[in-house]
Amino acid sequence: MRSLGHCFFLIVASLLGLGLTQNALSQVSYNNPVIVYPANVHSSTGSTIALTQISSPVQDWETLVADAKNNLREASLPNPKMAKTKLQLAMDQVYQFVRPDLGTNGARWLEFLEWKKLQKELDSDEPDPAIFDQLERNMRQNYNGLELSPFSQLRSAIDEYSKAIILGDEPDFTMEEIETKLKKIVPVLGAQPEGADSKRRRNVANFFQLLIDAKQGKGLVDRIRAHFSKPNARVLVSREFIAKQLARPVAQPAPISDTILGTPITGNSFLSGSVNPQLVSNNQRATIRLALEAQFCSDSVGINRGVQILSKGSAPVRVTETLSLFDSGLQTLNDTAVSADLHTDIVGIQHRSRIVRRIASKKVAQQQPLANAIGQGKLVNRLGPQFHEQLQEQLAKTNERIKTPEPPAVRRLGLSMPTMTSWSSSDYLALLWKLQGEKQLAAVSSCPIPVEHTGVTLQLHQSAVLNLLDPVLRGRTIKNSELDDYALQVTKVVPKPILDASKEAPWTLTLDDDQPIEVQFDNELITFRIRTARLERGSEQPFSLVTTVEASYKVQLQSGAIQLIREGEVSINFAGEQRGAKYVAPRAFLKERFNGVFKKELLDKPIRPLDQLPAGAPPLSLASIHSDDGWLQVHLR
Repeated sequence: MRSLGHCFFLIVASLLGLGLTQNALSQVSYNNPVIVYPANVHSSTGSTIALTQISSPVQDWETLVADAKNNLREASLPNPKMAKTKLQLAMDQVYQFVRPDLGTNGARWLEFLEWKKLQKELDSDEPDPAIFDQLERNMRQNYNGLELSPFSQLRSAIDEYSKAIILGDEPDFTMEEIETKLKKIVPVLGAQPEGADSKRRRNVANFFQLLIDAKQGKGLVDRIRAHFSKPNARVLVSREFIAKQLARPVAQPAPISDTILGTPITGNSFLSGSVNPQLVSNNQRATIRLALEAQFCSDSVGINRGVQILSKGSAPVRVTETLSLFDSGLQTLNDTAVSADLHTDIVGIQHRSRIVRRIASKKVAQQQPLANAIGQGKLVNRLGPQFHEQLQEQLAKTNERIKTPEPPAVRRLGLSMPTMTSWSSSDYLALLWKLQGEKQLAAVSSCPIPVEHTGVTLQLHQSAVLNLLDPVLRGRTIKNSELDDYALQVTKVVPKPILDASKEAPWTLTLDDDQPIEVQFDNELITFRIRTARLERGSEQPFSLVTTVEASYKVQLQSGAIQLIREGEVSINFAGEQRGAKYVAPRAFLKERFNGVFKKELLDKPIRPLDQLPAGAPPLSLASIHSDDGWLQVHLR
């Protein structure tokens, strides 16, 4: 929870770096945007912008499911022989990469990969997919080197062979299972979402993954992916907040050295005003127009044939240029526009001869309209390029600074990098992230919680959390003796409860294959669910039954600090609601362990996430936190 909140607030802090100093732009943050159309944005008055469809009609799903059923092809199932060959090739490549014959490091790599077990199972006449799954999960750890392509390709090949054994060794059984599930899926797909929609989403996700692994129903797969493919993390920045943060005063003196109509002119000028942002409606990418509105004043002297012409000039000035987010970064649209209305007053003509002064006055009066026009043109031609060049220079620095390569941990853990999109309206600038792997579901609609017209709003859908955790934890076997090692993969200091648990009498907990860790946002509660499949303790008989551990928390917000207060007790539920003496010991053990995890106050001490903002971030305060219908929303002002 702490790291997630920290990440979100850093995103906002970097986003809001855009602003103008007297002469140049400061910084702006973005990350790999792609084209998207606006999703629902609900205002605090209940109005809605750009409504999106939430559910497809049942008949549409019926047509797609019928088509998938009619086009089931046993020949398309994954081929175990081909998958085995691919796995052996991947193993050969890893072996050549680590070169165990050249030193101990390669041998240690093979030991970590459990090479002998892998080769033995690959050579077996009856390979066990459960063993391959265990070996594949072992490679999803945050150790240096696992991000390298030979290892990631091996991990993928192991997973592919495991799926091929399960689905391709007994094709008749697989096709029968798919047909059975196709008959039951239409009402599930066509149902309107209710609340967090966790149960329905879990059923759809399992069916979706089965079709992908079995290489069946491509049209149905594509439609499900598209339906559950809305961004699941969003930042909405209000027009009022952008105006407050980005508006900058301009006070710029500059010398004058020019020639107009053959008369050299010297003097000083001063430009005073402000640069103000304006959101531009663009449903494909976030767009802001920057407008410099200022007053130009000049005090100059022109000298022609010994005559000094003293003048004062003034002009209201407006310079605008538009910025948008592209794949390459924040870029200008090269649409610099300048307007100015220059008026010059001759305040004196100096020469020792009265006759010369009189002639010069007549001549100046005749030429003043043309001189004004020329001066105005020069002013426009100077201000436009200056504004644009300063903008380009700062954007180049900013885009270079914020380039961030894919974190190694993403590849090590086998996760998918989020894709980013953006849009803007007259009221909001929105950055949207979609964290969704090939076999995963994202959000089906946008956040229904009303958005304030002020400040910054952060929204997180529960699917983003699930999609991060599921690939790493699904089916993973956790030994208490290894808990401290797992902790060190994400933190430098092992928390005391984890350290204590690692020293207990040996126990092993295997997480379920079906979404083992789930976080639900609904009814102003944050609910944590952990599903286990197997519990082993010393010499006792293993307990193999899907068990759900659940605890719900209400967010307590006070003076910028967040604490999660548990509602009710930690519940332990066995599949099928079995009761009896057989379940007493496992229930007591799990209750004791998870009461320590899901404490009455979840956090050791309240966290103050805004204290972690980087230096120079705009002042923000936590105004509210709400959760409903699968979304968590945080409002900052």
